[in-house]
Amino acid sequence: MNINHESTEENIDPIIPLLRTRAATEIEDAKKDATTSPFGSIFVLINAALGAGLLAFPYAFWSSGGVAIALILEAVLIIFVTGSLLILAKGIDETDSSSFEGIISALCGRALGIVCQVSIALYCFGTTIAFLVIIGDQLVDVSSAFTLSNNESLSDQWYFDRKFSISVLSLIFIFPFLMLKNIGSLSYTSILGVVGCVYIAIIVSIKYFLIHDDDQYFTCHRPQPLSSDCHRSWMDVFNAIPLICFGYQCHISSVPIYAGLRMRSLRRYAVVVAIGIAVCVGVYSLTGTFGYLTFHGRPTCIDADILRNYCPKDIPVNVARVMLTICIITSYPILHFVGRSALDSSLVEGLLTSNLVTNKTLDKWQPTRHRLEATIWYICSLGLAIFIPDIVKVIQPLGGLAASFIFIFPGICLLRILKKPSRHYTTLLTILLYTGASLCIVVGSYIFGDAVVYSVMINVGLIHA
Repeated sequence: MNINHESTEENIDPIIPLLRTRAATEIEDAKKDATTSPFGSIFVLINAALGAGLLAFPYAFWSSGGVAIALILEAVLIIFVTGSLLILAKGIDETDSSSFEGIISALCGRALGIVCQVSIALYCFGTTIAFLVIIGDQLVDVSSAFTLSNNESLSDQWYFDRKFSISVLSLIFIFPFLMLKNIGSLSYTSILGVVGCVYIAIIVSIKYFLIHDDDQYFTCHRPQPLSSDCHRSWMDVFNAIPLICFGYQCHISSVPIYAGLRMRSLRRYAVVVAIGIAVCVGVYSLTGTFGYLTFHGRPTCIDADILRNYCPKDIPVNVARVMLTICIITSYPILHFVGRSALDSSLVEGLLTSNLVTNKTLDKWQPTRHRLEATIWYICSLGLAIFIPDIVKVIQPLGGLAASFIFIFPGICLLRILKKPSRHYTTLLTILLYTGASLCIVVGSYIFGDAVVYSVMINVGLIHA
């Protein structure tokens, strides 16, 4: 029975062996590189999870209706985040794949694999837009801390205009790195990202005790005025979920992390996940809690970028802004590489499947294709970042895509694993696993739909973020 089934699959999809052959070298390399210690894997997982989403957690806590509700919501989501990481690890053991999209293709078919590749590309592209928006916010705030000899603020000068400064800074410090064939030289900067996020969490926490009773601090001049319309409804709690999902999305990176784990096993990896996620929970919860408590009930609303709520001349906060900017400058090329590779894989598979080109032709034009894709990616992300002044308009839809990586794709993978005839579980465990998989798909679909609808309503002006 199994032999006939496999034979049928080969007849339906004759291109699969060719695609598998093209990926064989990468898979073998992943096996050889499985030398990362558990401690190293924990650090890489933390680095993958911590990032720009940290800035939006106080805003997510405000949208949730307070610290208590937000922490409960976060705790529930953590169950799904942790479970889906283990599901993906099981998918690696089942398929011997070394990439997120590879697991989806192997378990669920090439069609869903292509959807996954496009989703990864869109997520990475959207995150690079968010990076540039955040850089613009930090540059304006830091420059306003300096005064020229004529008593004018540096932020008032034309060369520190938000649109101009984003364009120049990214062109000089980001675009050249997009032309690199190998981004391994940028991997050392990952420690800066973790240190920067921890520093922000500490500063936000300490500042609560230092400025909570200082009413004068909250009336300082800001070059980018914050909204004073802080009205919210009970339905805003649903809009906080995508923001939290965006913060904890590390699932795309988790696949190579598990694939590279020394003496890998689900039990060993469970310890890595438990410690890594626990650290992230601490950093995110501290930032969300004290950021919310510091600025809740003040004349201005809590911004989706919490650093914008602090005075531009606050030196410790400006240090955080500079660290964040440097971290983003080095993270953009890495995220671009992941997204562009996923998009390029879809393009290559499409060309090979249709027999329009050969592997030899693709390899010959690969450098030109790489430079063209990188240039188009950079121009489009910069253009959108210049005209999107509000970070929540970017993070909200990204949270919906993050939900698909946390809930939908792992849920589908679990269903496919359970349907394999070689699986033998007790009746109770089987029911629980099927229920969990179905719940992941339903919850993820709702979060994705909610984020998309909310983003559309914000952008067309039906509601205000």
